Amino acid sequence: MVKYFKVLSFVAIVLVLIAEPQLLKAQAYFSYTDHYYKRVLIPPNMTWQQCRDSAMALGGYLATATSKAENDFIASLVYPYDTFLGGADNDIEGQWHWITIEPWQFTAWRAGEPNNAWVDEDYVALSSLDSLWNDSRNWF
Repeated sequence: MVKYFKVLSFVAIVLVLIAEPQLLKAQAYFSYTDHYYKRVLIPPNMTWQQCRDSAMALGGYLATATSKAENDFIASLVYPYDTFLGGADNDIEGQWHWITIEPWQFTAWRAGEPNNAWVDEDYVALSSLDSLWNDSRNWF
């Protein structure tokens, strides 16, 4: 059975979900989803796409938060940084989706979000301070 390893990208760090049979480099395991998580240092000012591509190069993907429990777990891993999640509406405005095949059911939007305030806020950003989401531009 292949376990999964999630990567989250945040201001100076990315936490990527990586599929790895032995998960020798995993930093955290969440039994609720049976996924492994790892933080990976990235240069500042990377875009969401660059974070996604970095995660894929490591054999994984940006973390997805498909439940409150998983969302809170991810927030605890990235604290005190904000992070990109693997959610976007960059294809069709207002139609949010995960970069995986997981269904878009759970959300944790901050009050008033998503609001597309800068017109191009197409990516889910998680605040580790309150575990809530903001629709974000392509960089922090």
